[in-house]
Amino acid sequence: MPTEVIADMRTNIHGISMDQIEYEQSDEQLKSTIEVLIKDKKVVGHEVGHDLRVLEIDHPWSMERDTAYKFSWTICPKFPKLKMLSKAKLGIDIQQKIHDPAENALAVLLIYVGQKISILYNQN
Repeated sequence: MPTEVIADMRTNIHGISMDQIEYEQSDEQLKSTIEVLIKDKKVVGHEVGHDLRVLEIDHPWSMERDTAYKFSWTICPKFPKLKMLSKAKLGIDIQQKIHDPAENALAVLLIYVGQKISILYNQN
C-alpha cells in the first residue's frame, strides 16, 4: 500500500476531501477488512485489477469482472474510460462534474448486469 503523504488530494476529480477521510483504521486493518469482504467472491469494477494491486490485495484473476477489459472491443479498439462506456452501453452521462465513486460503482454494475442479462436472453 502506498505510504507517501498525500500531496494533492485531487478532490476536483473524485469528490473525496481530506475532511471525509478519517484514519480510524490503519491501512493494514482496511486491507484486511477488504480481503475478508471479497474472499471467494467475484469483484466487479472498472480497472479493478489496478485498484487491487495498489492495495496489494491478491485476488484470483478469475474472480475479477472488469468492464474496462471485458467491453473494450464493443466501443473502441482500446480500453474505454468508464464515462465513455456508460454513454455507449447505458445511454447515460456520468462524471459530469466530479467522479463520484458511488455513481461509478453503480454504472459498472449496471453495465455488467446488463451484459449478463443480454447473454442469457440471447441463449434462448
